[in-house]
Amino acid sequence: GSTMIIKILLCICIVGFYQRATSLASEVTFTLGPLGQITGKTTQTKYYPDAPHSNRPYYKFRNIPYIEGSVSGENRFRQTSVRTSPYTEDGRPYDATRSGPLCMQGTLGTLHIDTLLDQSLEDFLISLLPENIGGLVPRTVVEVLLAVIEILVEVPTGTLGGKKSVVDVLHDWLDIDLSVDEECLSLAVWTPWKPDGEERPELPVMYYLFGGGFNQGFSYRMGAERLGAFEDVVVVAI
Repeated sequence: GSTMIIKILLCICIVGFYQRATSLASEVTFTLGPLGQITGKTTQTKYYPDAPHSNRPYYKFRNIPYIEGSVSGENRFRQTSVRTSPYTEDGRPYDATRSGPLCMQGTLGTLHIDTLLDQSLEDFLISLLPENIGGLVPRTVVEVLLAVIEILVEVPTGTLGGKKSVVDVLHDWLDIDLSVDEECLSLAVWTPWKPDGEERPELPVMYYLFGGGFNQGFSYRMGAERLGAFEDVVVVAI
């Protein structure tokens, strides 16, 4: 059911997002017109032997609401409007450094995902095994395997600590903050030019909307880390 869906989703994230840690994860802030200041992160494109822009810096801004107000409760079936008001009331920069929540996935709710994410990485991995096998695997074996994986994928020691919660591992290793919420109408933007508030009409824009038959889906994998290695392109994903 819902628990299995999330387990599969987590496995897809771990396999699909595998990448070496980069030292380019600094923050960048600019003014987005009347919406106010917004803070994102730097990233870099992946390396491909035939790509002209491998390992170059990119700027990403995530979890940016594109509508006014809320879509839950009494607003659930009302027409939305495009966001024009500032993101913060006190003038502080809006934090666009973290990934936004998934939309509701079938019967999956916040309780299901929180239960899984709050468990330790050890418990999560053992839960993936058949019941007649999971109980026979010593915890020390899991710890050793995780340490070996850290060496193979070249991440700092402790990134895949067995006692860490799954949510902390996803954030520290893959820069993902996995959650589910009705308030999910946000987008992410990656740009090769450091934003300064000026329009750049000469840059092409690739716009990604996830599929899933109006039942499930997400856009975590659709960034510019791959596409930007080959061309100057702005990537937008919702």
